[in-house]
Amino acid sequence: MLEVGYVGTKGTDLVQPVDLNTQVGIGRPLEPDFSQLSNYQTTGSSSYQALQVSANKRSGNGLTFLGSYTWSHSIDGGSIPVNFLYPSSEAVFPQNKNNLRLDRGNSAFDARHRFVLSALYDLPFYKSGSGLAPKVLGNWEVNGILTWQSGFPFTLLDTSDPNGDGQPTDRPNQIGNPFGAGTRTPQKWFDAAAFVHPPAGTDGLVSRNSLVGPRISTLDVSFVKNIPVTGRQRVQFRAEFFNLFNHPNFDIPVNDFNSPAVGQIHNTRLPNRQIQLALKYSF
Repeated sequence: MLEVGYVGTKGTDLVQPVDLNTQVGIGRPLEPDFSQLSNYQTTGSSSYQALQVSANKRSGNGLTFLGSYTWSHSIDGGSIPVNFLYPSSEAVFPQNKNNLRLDRGNSAFDARHRFVLSALYDLPFYKSGSGLAPKVLGNWEVNGILTWQSGFPFTLLDTSDPNGDGQPTDRPNQIGNPFGAGTRTPQKWFDAAAFVHPPAGTDGLVSRNSLVGPRISTLDVSFVKNIPVTGRQRVQFRAEFFNLFNHPNFDIPVNDFNSPAVGQIHNTRLPNRQIQLALKYSF
């Protein structure tokens, strides 16, 4: 069965944090002795549009497939309006509190492409019979989930405060292609030479969340053995392998334009391979 659908949402009057104690070219005009005066105002907006395709197939020999693909785009002016939940990919406050349009861009959780394929196979071997082989090789299930998606966006920040408003949420200007030859590696995900500091007293022109980090791909597999005991009683053994091939899924690179490590990736987003064994008794 194949299903195709469209999903669209729009958000208005969303909570957006703004630092009131900032002014371009002045710094901290209201209270110089305080670093910030946070104001949570309902000036945010968002939009999300997606094409969703799913298909499932069930065969007569115990094999079932379910696949889904989503092509989407999410836009907002700030993805998570709570300070301690903000993703490291963007700043807490906008670049210029008097020009919030400069911060409208890709959402921090915007995954343009996402594909998930799951399969369940109830192995047909040794379903009945006596002897050692049916007891050992019979009543097994194999399950798998393959996930692939494009990377999450992130913002290149210029913490030197070129616009002079007193907070490190500015962005640089772009003068070249950040993803030229020799990039998209953990040692150099993007070319920092493609950016420069904006002139003093001005806002940077690089869009919020305009760069994209590494894609994510992983395969989880489980093997399940159902052992009948008597009546409704049974024992189930599970062996589960998360990230079966131990594929490294890298996090976003260092996004501080003033850091000597800018563009380098130091962390992974998902854990390495994990193995979990479980035994369950049902009655």
